[in-house]
Amino acid sequence: MKKLATSVGETYRCDVCGNVVKVVNSGAGVLVCCGEAMVKIEEAD
Repeated sequence: MKKLATSVGETYRCDVCGNVVKVVNSGAGVLVCCGEAMVKIEEAD
């Protein structure tokens, strides 16, 4: 999985420990936790 940027408002989860983060500042790169790329959670509107 290659993600080039995060956007404000996106939510990500760590499949290893369950940590959840909400993006408040967009940026380039991949969010990493426990040595693994975090998974974007699709939120219902």
